[in-house]
Amino acid sequence: MGRKKLSTEEKATRNRIYNEKRRKEVAVPVSCPVACWSCLNPETCRLIPGSSPCIIVTKDGRFDLYESLFKCKSCDTTRTATVEDNVAAGYIPGTPKRTNFFVSSDLAEFLYNLKYLTPGTSEQKFIETLSAVSIKAGRVGTINTPLFNKAVKAYDYMNHLVHIKVRHSEKKRCRCCTPFQLCCHVDGNHKLIRRMRNNESLQRSWFGDAIILHDNEFSVLNNQINALKPQKYSLCKKILENPSSTLKYPTAKIITA
Repeated sequence: MGRKKLSTEEKATRNRIYNEKRRKEVAVPVSCPVACWSCLNPETCRLIPGSSPCIIVTKDGRFDLYESLFKCKSCDTTRTATVEDNVAAGYIPGTPKRTNFFVSSDLAEFLYNLKYLTPGTSEQKFIETLSAVSIKAGRVGTINTPLFNKAVKAYDYMNHLVHIKVRHSEKKRCRCCTPFQLCCHVDGNHKLIRRMRNNESLQRSWFGDAIILHDNEFSVLNNQINALKPQKYSLCKKILENPSSTLKYPTAKIITA
């Protein structure tokens, strides 16, 4: 008597149970503190996995790990790794208030250069590619798109700060346009796109006025430009401003043979 042929759902359930038995609790790999925060003894901390699950997205796709805990061998105290500890280890959080979703910095750097060198790259298709890699490796392929997008934007902002405050780069300056630069494009010079959405709450801009001026500064500049323009009023505009004015209009002449 042959074996019973399993359906697709039964195979998936069996594989899931098998993987859960083989699964080991692995913590997010971060660097341990040099000294204990409690007893101040040096080199006594070790890394252990916590109880809260944590998702890490790298070039190899999604990995389901656990939050990192630091445990001291001397005083036996534990401390949860903070967002700063994960960022120092090269993991960008999807939100600064929680430590349950991270994107590796090498993946964010890869996507950063891909967007600049290949305009029109779809971030959604990029996420779907990472999901396909994860599924092929036998892991969960679901990746939270909003959290991934926020982590990538945070890395782009970190790069912006490095260029401005460390390298002292001038984003608006073009070395080819000498001696005077005529214009600067927000997409060509600084891959910056402004979109208006319905029911969107007002929040602080990531890049501030690095490329696009604030509304109040633009209003002042616009008024200065308009003040230098020659004032020309058309006949229709005069009529709208003063309908009761006694203006004489030329009348058409009818020529008869």
